[in-house]
Amino acid sequence: MANNIQIAELFTNLVDEKYKATAKSAIFENNAVEVGKNYGKFHIMKVDTDGIGTYDKANGYAEGATTVGYEEVTPDIDLSAKIVIDYYENEEALAKACALGSNDILDKLVKEIDAIRFAKIASLAKTTNVVSENFANGEAVIKSLRKAINHMDNERVYNDKILLATPEVYGALEDMDSYKSQKVLGNFAGTVKVTPDVFYTGVNIFTGRKVGDTAAKFNYAKKADASNINFMIVSKASILAKTANRIKMIDASVNQNLDAHVFALRTYGLSAYGLENKVEGIYVSHEKATN
Repeated sequence: MANNIQIAELFTNLVDEKYKATAKSAIFENNAVEVGKNYGKFHIMKVDTDGIGTYDKANGYAEGATTVGYEEVTPDIDLSAKIVIDYYENEEALAKACALGSNDILDKLVKEIDAIRFAKIASLAKTTNVVSENFANGEAVIKSLRKAINHMDNERVYNDKILLATPEVYGALEDMDSYKSQKVLGNFAGTVKVTPDVFYTGVNIFTGRKVGDTAAKFNYAKKADASNINFMIVSKASILAKTANRIKMIDASVNQNLDAHVFALRTYGLSAYGLENKVEGIYVSHEKATN
């Protein structure tokens, strides 16, 4: 009989590797968010710094200090799925079936996390950092990006800026003379192409799906009043994000209902936590509504 612990570890590794390799928003996850001792909670390191004072020869150093603490937050991502695989006696065959059976559900998981996270990041942007526009050509894209870069530089957001853009926007840049596109792209620490089906200013999350309900391909949809995002510029220092997985395996030998192995996956996470003093690090360009 297969080693249940090894198979469960294999499935865990599959989930982690798939997420890291394909999730466009995984770039924003960092170690500043820790999984809390209380299951389903996260701890965020918070730093509170007083202003700088003047040294006084009579009284010495100015009053004030830097305080470091933790805030416990509840996840806003909580997704689950089951993968049922017919009984296998051979461990190698079960491992292959697990990899094949999990591929489609992990694709859905990655897309849903991306859609939730990008919508949350967009919601954190200041109104002065959000523009509504449509692009006729690559020149218009470059003009908009230059405006965004100048605006963020004036807000002292210089480093670690990541450009996230749809393939259409990125393609318009690539179609320009190389020196023009390279000049503007040189302002970013990285660029990420994001497909339009996860790039909205707001999404609805559906809950309580019934068994066998396959009408919706994914468990999210664009909000009625949301817009399609053209591009976002996000400083990695402006947000905190994290996901964690909890996996259970029910072996076929103890399954009371089916002669099958069951893998139960729960993925919970913090889509995006905006740091109060870093909100200038988020800039959003979304499509202008056309009537």
